Amino acid sequence: HDEEIAKTVATWTLKVLGSVQNEIGSLFVRILQQEQVTEEVNRLADKLVAYLCSSRTIQEKVGGLLVDAICLQSSRDSAALWAYDLVMRDDVTCGFRDLVVA
Repeated sequence: HDEEIAKTVATWTLKVLGSVQNEIGSLFVRILQQEQVTEEVNRLADKLVAYLCSSRTIQEKVGGLLVDAICLQSSRDSAALWAYDLVMRDDVTCGFRDLVVA
């Protein structure tokens, strides 16, 4: 008999929560947008960043990820395109010309 009551209560609770789902979501968003919550989240984020930046192990892993990212073909292609666009700019072309002529 207890299992049947538990199932009935669970079903009823889910129905009630489902019927006020939008209101609960709106309330949750309002709570998260409060200045004190935002300040606390920012404070915790600052502490996390400070911790991550002070960890030698994390610095080494991030460095490895950066090297891996730089070595990707898409990164190399993008760098080549950027270098080409840079060299073809009028101000750079004029600067090279002035350097060679001078």
